Amino acid sequence: SIERALSRVRQLCSQMNEFQTSCERLYGRLQSLFKEILSAQQRPLATRESLVRYAKILSLYQRFLVCHRAKGFVHRVIAHQTLVGELRRLNEDVSVLFNSMGIEPHTDWQDPVEKDSRVLSVMTSDTSAVLHELQEPRAQVEAWLTLKFEVE
Repeated sequence: SIERALSRVRQLCSQMNEFQTSCERLYGRLQSLFKEILSAQQRPLATRESLVRYAKILSLYQRFLVCHRAKGFVHRVIAHQTLVGELRRLNEDVSVLFNSMGIEPHTDWQDPVEKDSRVLSVMTSDTSAVLHELQEPRAQVEAWLTLKFEVE
């Protein structure tokens, strides 16, 4: 059910490291949108179409979170642009659905995504933060394997 998927998405957001704030904001937008769809029961055909589009966005978002949650530091740096691009696309899809229902999206999602993106950028320039992320032997091996994979 959609309620179960929303609950799962909420849990996954907490595992998104530097992008947790942006992911939680998108979760909030999806939650608001679902409430709007449910309250639009007077137009059953439009509601059904909106619900189908909503379910597709929610499914894509859940897949995004599962794919990128709890990844190591090096992976997050390498996948940084991909993460930002996917978050933008998902937020734009939510905005389009809000607009198609005649509802003005009431949250600014672009600024938080940019701020979260800068956090990772600042972290990579701070040697102590990088060393902290790579303290454990497992993190070091994961970093090495990730870099090796990217080069090959």
